[in-house]
Amino acid sequence: SAVELKRPLGESASGVLHVLFPREQYDAAWRSAFLPPLVIGMFAVLAVALVTQWIAQRISRNLARLGTGVQRLAGGEFKPLELPERDDEVRDLAIAVNQTATRLSEYEQHVRQTEQVRTVAMLGAGLAHEMRNAATGCRLAVDLHAENCEILANDDSLTVAKSQLQLMESRLQSFLQLGREDSTTI
Repeated sequence: SAVELKRPLGESASGVLHVLFPREQYDAAWRSAFLPPLVIGMFAVLAVALVTQWIAQRISRNLARLGTGVQRLAGGEFKPLELPERDDEVRDLAIAVNQTATRLSEYEQHVRQTEQVRTVAMLGAGLAHEMRNAATGCRLAVDLHAENCEILANDDSLTVAKSQLQLMESRLQSFLQLGREDSTTI
């Protein structure tokens, strides 16, 4: 091996130091200095790769379960997810998904109840409308009968029938008005 020597300032000539060493000893010294760190480094890289893969698989498995649960949730199945054993971010995310599932389930029940109430209100309003039309037709028929039959003009039964029909019409009208007010607030 050759190493250039530096002289102190002022001297112009520089020298070269030649070191002669047997090749076998040089190769053995080089291997003993280089190979152990290389082997240890390779084992360390292999160990880190294996541990990294194990951790990644564990996280991926939990995330895959969570993804399947979220897909079920998106499909309308609002059952809570099974929580992972470890208390980490994936568990926190699963808890948040379970809270969302609970809220969506409650919302779905509320929507169903609201739709049932709306359906009953629409049926009631339709029935009330039909009954009011029938009561109005009946009252008109009684009025026409009272006009055509002057003999019965002083009959209390026609007066009672007219007042009852008028009462029925006004109550049905109130019911219809109530249905209109409720439909705007639902």
